[in-house]
Amino acid sequence: MGECTKEVFEERIFENYSTMLSDRSVVELKKGGSKVRVNFEDRFDYIQKILEVRINEAKLQIDAIRRGLNKLVPQSYLNTLSGKDIEIQVSGKSKVNVDLLKRHTRYSGNLNEESNRIKYLWEVLRELSDTEKLRFVKFCWGQERLPANDEEFERTAQEC
Repeated sequence: MGECTKEVFEERIFENYSTMLSDRSVVELKKGGSKVRVNFEDRFDYIQKILEVRINEAKLQIDAIRRGLNKLVPQSYLNTLSGKDIEIQVSGKSKVNVDLLKRHTRYSGNLNEESNRIKYLWEVLRELSDTEKLRFVKFCWGQERLPANDEEFERTAQEC
């Protein structure tokens, strides 16, 4: 809408100052907006108003999540993390660290790290694709991701 000519805009764009939200409700972007056609000169104002409404659409829910998260994790700590860092802390790494898994694997019966079967297991596991490794972990662990590091592995093991 921003790059087209006035003629193309007026020929092809038939918007008014309202927009549909995620819940399918319609909100007016200005008073009486459902009856006000967007003209070429006001197109950037229209775009800005839609962005503001859509960005703030989930503000109540996001604020509630933030308050709950801050009860568990101090805001000052969260401010030092990127979104990716938080994802790793909460969900673990999206790639399976075979060495981490191997360090925390416990064997039973007459199996140990020197058993041929176990050596073959680690050899094959290293050769699997990332997707196959995630499937293996889900089969064995009941979830697709391992804890992020040794500390989280130990903490998780203590909770089980």
